[in-house]
Amino acid sequence: MNSWVLRLIMLLATVLVSACNERGDTETGTSSVSIETPDNFLQFLNDQDGRVLSPEWTQAYYSVVDPDKERRTLEAWKTKNGFGNCDDQFHIIFRDAKDLGYGRDMYACRYDSGSTAFPEGRFAVFVRNFIVKVIDGDPTNYGPINVEAAIEADLSHHVGTNAIEFSPIDPDDADSEKVAKFFTFTPDGDINFSADLDGRGERPMPQPCLLCHGSTLQPWDTDAVIAEANRTDLGGKRVGHPWDIPEVGQTIRSAKMNQLEVDSFDYSSLYSLWSRANQEERFRKFNSYVRDTYVESARRDDTEQGHWCADFAVELALGRYGATPDPVNPNIPCGDQNQVTMSGTYQDDFVPTGWQPNASRPEGVDLLYKRVVEPHCISCHSLRGNSPGQRIGATNSLRAGNAINFNSYENFIGYADIIKDYVFRRGVMPLSLRNYLDFWDDPDEAPAILASFLPGFDLYTSNGRVLEPGRPVAKIGADRTVTSPVVLDASASVLAGSYKWTVVDSPVGSNPVIVYPNNAVTLLTTNGAVVDGTYRVRLTVANVLGADSAEIDIHVDSAMLPAQNDLTFYDDIRPILQGPPTATLGKREACANCHDSSSAPGSLTYKGIPVYYDDPAGAPSTPFDRNLYLDVLARVDLDEPENSILLRKPTREQHGGGVVFDLTEPTHYQTYNTLLNWIRAGAPCGTDPTICPAP
Repeated sequence: MNSWVLRLIMLLATVLVSACNERGDTETGTSSVSIETPDNFLQFLNDQDGRVLSPEWTQAYYSVVDPDKERRTLEAWKTKNGFGNCDDQFHIIFRDAKDLGYGRDMYACRYDSGSTAFPEGRFAVFVRNFIVKVIDGDPTNYGPINVEAAIEADLSHHVGTNAIEFSPIDPDDADSEKVAKFFTFTPDGDINFSADLDGRGERPMPQPCLLCHGSTLQPWDTDAVIAEANRTDLGGKRVGHPWDIPEVGQTIRSAKMNQLEVDSFDYSSLYSLWSRANQEERFRKFNSYVRDTYVESARRDDTEQGHWCADFAVELALGRYGATPDPVNPNIPCGDQNQVTMSGTYQDDFVPTGWQPNASRPEGVDLLYKRVVEPHCISCHSLRGNSPGQRIGATNSLRAGNAINFNSYENFIGYADIIKDYVFRRGVMPLSLRNYLDFWDDPDEAPAILASFLPGFDLYTSNGRVLEPGRPVAKIGADRTVTSPVVLDASASVLAGSYKWTVVDSPVGSNPVIVYPNNAVTLLTTNGAVVDGTYRVRLTVANVLGADSAEIDIHVDSAMLPAQNDLTFYDDIRPILQGPPTATLGKREACANCHDSSSAPGSLTYKGIPVYYDDPAGAPSTPFDRNLYLDVLARVDLDEPENSILLRKPTREQHGGGVVFDLTEPTHYQTYNTLLNWIRAGAPCGTDPTICPAP
């Protein structure tokens, strides 16, 4: 097809302002972005003060994966990965219909183990992305026409290139473990440290890519990471190992490649060469090579912190080609997998074992999987899940949710309350804008199916349709006990255009005052002497679509010690996690009873557990020591403290250790209240420079 034909198609698309979908499904390009839709896509949901989605984090990342700056152009990256001499090299073109909407011009290169160039073996992929802008800033820019632009290789529509390599973590040691490394390049082929992926503005790169590739992002000490990456000996030779910094190692090691979900793509209706049928064999090879990276990643030492359980990802990869996993030891979940041949064509109707109907599951779980979970969730969530979560979950279906890889109906539905909040109230899931628009294209389809499985779902319009996110959600936090004055914080509220605080009830003789009743963050105090007791406070938020209210009980106790503003990590929180006799909890209930890095009896039951709460060896502030405070801080949500993993895990069955803090028990409530007040105070570490890292 000549370029003038493409321009003619663009002209017709401009007139129609819509595009048809070859598969007959709903088309993301026909949906519009409501002015009420928040700009919350491709975001790290617990990004404290922007420490992860920041240019500094980006620079630190590239200092780890490319310490000698040998991949700062696409051509240099291709050279480093041996393109042109691969044992297997192939080319695929399609449109990524459900994620970013791009026309994808993809090139893959495989070196087998034992090859001359790369004895360790290697798999690398780069993809040129194409967007035909029909109307500037309009969602129709992400429609099916983009696949034709990719086939035409029309560089006027080329918006950039993404590249992933599965290569040794230590560039100077070919025998070191291999990890997935992510790079983004401009249309001119230069390294790109930020990109606009969905028309919503620039994002630091490659953080948004890592989010959907299974990575456990951590708020690094970027200066320390860069310094270690640049460390040299007296002769000037680089000797730094930044991946040995624990939080860096977790982030780098947890990133994976995605499988290509062949049935979700759009293909050219004009070029038979690039039809699905003519590319099936190349798709199979790609998915087989990606499966190999899963198996290799899962063969790392399973005592490694946050060790990934690849069982479900391997099952998906094989099942879509009619094969089944062959574990080395069938009685050990998350163990080594034997390589299994993947042959034939991609099977669109495959349903994994955990989603097939049985006597204990409600009718229609396979429909829930095929219409909701597979098209909108599984690409990202299948790459999550750690070994301890899977092992412990084997005897408790609720605790299986600890893995959050959605490998079964039970695992998925165990998070029903969070799914309702994230999908239907906040609108932060699905995480990419195109996927979100596709999900909501028809509220009577995927949203209604999902809602029908969520217990107690009540977010319906007056005519019985599922409510789409856009209305305000008042978030005021949990009931808590504090000293006066009290900070009231509604900044976690969703899509609030206005705020109104009122005191609904208060102790006899008190004279409560809300200092700034129309601010998101304000102060509850008294006009006169403080009267202890319960103050009920109501928050009402509103926007053009409506209003929402929430109430909270603030228990004022002037004798409470320490007061919320006096709490510090090392004085008050660390004892709770480790459980010495002075803590509220006994040792049996302390977090460190399971989250223990030592080889003490019992700890091996939980080898590979994602976080340890015992003290690290040596000085905790040095970069090669695990820093206990930073480990905890990474599990704290300063924007919405009640959403912190530190609080959610021990209060839910979806936790490897089950419910640890039973909030109906006074001592457990007191412990929870201390943790909550500390987070609401900003999670301070303390002032001792020997144990608290610099801010």
